[in-house]
Amino acid sequence: KGLSNYTILADYNKNDDCEIKHLGTTYFKNGGKMWGKYDEYYSVFLKRWVNKLNITLRTDTSSGTIVHDTNEIIKPRVCIVVQATGNYSDFAKNLVESINWYFMTDVYKDIIILSDSMTPMVQQLGENCVVHTVRCKSVHKASYFFELMLDNLDIISKADFCYKMDADMVMYKTILGKDILPNAEQNYSIVKHFAFDQKRMCSIMPDDFSAKIPIEYQDCDGWQSCLFGGRVNDMIEMAKELDKKIKQDRANNKMWGAWEEPYVNWYLALRQKEVRTLSPSYATPLYWHRFLP
Repeated sequence: KGLSNYTILADYNKNDDCEIKHLGTTYFKNGGKMWGKYDEYYSVFLKRWVNKLNITLRTDTSSGTIVHDTNEIIKPRVCIVVQATGNYSDFAKNLVESINWYFMTDVYKDIIILSDSMTPMVQQLGENCVVHTVRCKSVHKASYFFELMLDNLDIISKADFCYKMDADMVMYKTILGKDILPNAEQNYSIVKHFAFDQKRMCSIMPDDFSAKIPIEYQDCDGWQSCLFGGRVNDMIEMAKELDKKIKQDRANNKMWGAWEEPYVNWYLALRQKEVRTLSPSYATPLYWHRFLP
């Protein structure tokens, strides 16, 4: 915020690289590295999606660059997917209102409410938030989340980032995009578990569980699946792989619990360098101490 009169310079033949200058100072150049005080995720957005910008570019033939000057602030689009089936539909209204007021207030937001009972509709909330209530099949276990997510790629694929949020959450203070979105070299972000690391979680899993993390990858934080996400293409690839894995385990009666959380932990533990781990304070359950053994 506060960025004005900036210049986007993109190599004419390599539009994946670009540079941001403000009042003569370079803030972003060379493969996504961020220099200066402005929010990193804006720069990554411009670097990765310069071809998608709805702006008119002019070619500087003397330097071989594309140059565009604008006063407009470019904001990423984030899609937030919520499974609100069964009784969880009762939580949806409060969650949506709190997302609109407090969650990533500096980005464009599409909220998808997946419900088996609510009336399908599209609702505009403020300038930067649209709610899509979508009718889905009546499944009441979180392990079906990725299957339901993949049924709505027509909305999700238009975003730059995709996040999953539990229906029974509520935001009570402002969280900006820069606080939670992946950094330049990362593809995912997820909240650290408030009580367990991976070794402790894996110690209580059956040995034949397909999502038990290999021992060489267990030396990292445990994560909560109530709030996680990442770059949209990476999230779609995750959803496809984990949906397939969960369906195989369900068919073979090899499920461990009814949640998608162990599968998310398995997937991300194999990609630790791509993960931005967020403080557990972003999603610590009320009366969290009651969950400790």
